[in-house]
Amino acid sequence: MHSLDQSLRKSEGANSGRAQLAKDRPRTKTPGALTLSENDRRILALWAADCAERTLPLFLAEAPDDPRPREAIEGARAFARDEIRIGVARALAASAHAAAREVSSPAAIAAARATGHAVATAHMASHAPGVAYGALALSHVEPEGEKAAHDEILWQLDHASAEVKAVMRKLPPRKEGKGLLARLVQQLQSGLTSAPEHDYFTQDSMERRSGKRPPNTSRTLS
Repeated sequence: MHSLDQSLRKSEGANSGRAQLAKDRPRTKTPGALTLSENDRRILALWAADCAERTLPLFLAEAPDDPRPREAIEGARAFARDEIRIGVARALAASAHAAAREVSSPAAIAAARATGHAVATAHMASHAPGVAYGALALSHVEPEGEKAAHDEILWQLDHASAEVKAVMRKLPPRKEGKGLLARLVQQLQSGLTSAPEHDYFTQDSMERRSGKRPPNTSRTLS
């Protein structure tokens, strides 16, 4: 995820004017393995916005007057509706990550990062798993810490449509990393890309909804 953040920082302030509009104008360029088609990215952006919005209050608790992460969420949804172009979305992502660097609490930082990755999905589909930052944010404020983070990933999986999962299966697998964030991203991507007949996360969700499992019991990956 660090490399994604670096690419966003390099793009700060570079998404306005005629030059950027010229970059955005072509719509027939063949998408790459990490980018996918624009329609695929619209599907992911709408889901990512819903995920990132859940932990936005953790950022607002420290910076209630900073609109940038909220604008990033709104931008992701606007992109999904074909109301803004990729250059605008990239600028919103850069602004959200800038907001993350201007707060101090780990929860606020992670919550802002989640919004930045959500709208950055408009530019590159591989940013979508970055909404795991929202789960990371919860690990800093909830008494159960890591368990709360894994439970949030389960919510994200529960709310991923069949279309979202089909798009995610087109992305190449991510390299394994160390630390809680890497485990959360791996849990998220594994759940999104597993074949339907092996979708344990969906099976767990059905059991919880049917009452066969207690609501606070969840499967986690270590």
